[in-house]
Amino acid sequence: MKFIGYIQIFCIVCCIWNINAQIVVTNVPPYDSEENLVTNILLGDGIDASNFSSVGFAEGIGYFDGFNSNIGFEEGVVLSTGGIFFVQDGFDPNGGSDCDAFLDCTDEDLQLALNAINLSWNVNNVTILEFDFVAESESMAFNYVF
Repeated sequence: MKFIGYIQIFCIVCCIWNINAQIVVTNVPPYDSEENLVTNILLGDGIDASNFSSVGFAEGIGYFDGFNSNIGFEEGVVLSTGGIFFVQDGFDPNGGSDCDAFLDCTDEDLQLALNAINLSWNVNNVTILEFDFVAESESMAFNYVF
């Protein structure tokens, strides 16, 4: 009987830990704009950004709240070729990316780099966030997790 009690306590602790270690994602306004994500979430003070663009499908870029997760920082921008909800739930309720749904689902630079080293893999379902920036200081840093 005492052993079963320990197993029950262990299961409850694991469930509570799992609940508190969840990342939450969204891409509803204002988190559906490249400019907002870059200027208000990714970059801090002292950095001017412009020329915002993205490649991929709408569910591939968004905002994450990592306060109750073990990701290492409290919030940020999330990019996922499988959709941002895949990061949160392990699946995308919208079905993931659909290359036929948008015209540019590959990256020519990456394709050329692979070809240069004699790899002929197709590059599909890319998610790219691009912007230009000018820092007012001599250095800057990004925190990131793959």
